[in-house]
Amino acid sequence: MRSARADVRRSLPIFARNFTKSTGSARGLDTHKCVASNSTRERLENSLGILDLWDAFSPHIFSADMVEHPKPVPDLAFHCLRTFNVEPAQAVFIDDST
Repeated sequence: MRSARADVRRSLPIFARNFTKSTGSARGLDTHKCVASNSTRERLENSLGILDLWDAFSPHIFSADMVEHPKPVPDLAFHCLRTFNVEPAQAVFIDDST
């Protein structure tokens, strides 16, 4: 059985070839912003680093490793809100999960 870490290492070169760097939008937001992902911290460092997004969001990059229950349970979203001391009604959450 292949490990998830090996799969990530194999997929990163494909990922890097097929995506265009675009950090202007993230850097231009004059508000709190973060990345909240079910990915591991290592995978986030690699994938966001390839796209030069790590620096645009760091240090506010949160992985499922940081909470007891990953998405779809809202623990990670609530963790982000607490970090910024923001109420849910004051936040915008964009998710790519189905």
